[in-house]
Amino acid sequence: MKIAVCDDEKVAAEYIGGVLEAYFKDKTLEYSVELYNSGEAMMTLQDEILTYDVVFLDVDMPDADGFEVAGWIRMFSDKIIIAFITAMISYSLKGYNYNAIRYIPKNTNQLEQSIYECMDAVLYRMNYFDADRKVFVCNQQKKEIILNNVMYIESSAHK
Repeated sequence: MKIAVCDDEKVAAEYIGGVLEAYFKDKTLEYSVELYNSGEAMMTLQDEILTYDVVFLDVDMPDADGFEVAGWIRMFSDKIIIAFITAMISYSLKGYNYNAIRYIPKNTNQLEQSIYECMDAVLYRMNYFDADRKVFVCNQQKKEIILNNVMYIESSAHK
């Protein structure tokens, strides 16, 4: 699973990234977490945003706020899961305009617990629980496939 964290506060982004790393190590799942320090930096990715499964966004950023970034992400994909993490709880309802999975208050002593709960919801939405999986090797890369999502497979020689 590939995750992006976008927060203009470096300490907050690193903390969130650390919580996510602890979560995935606890679940023994493969992951990568990449940190971005502004909405503008994230939007320079263009269609490379499609490589992410989950994006955690701070709402209050100086150049492009989290809602602007979420709208930009939705131009590329409805499948990328968005979670807002912010101290600005007053905007929580607006976050659901972008089909956000959670709106997590940043300045609480339950932030770690809230991120864990959010990731449980993400994994459930992505069918990580109770799904039959198979790992295939193609072009020297491993790819995990959820068998329930496969309708048809064809092989021609080695291709």
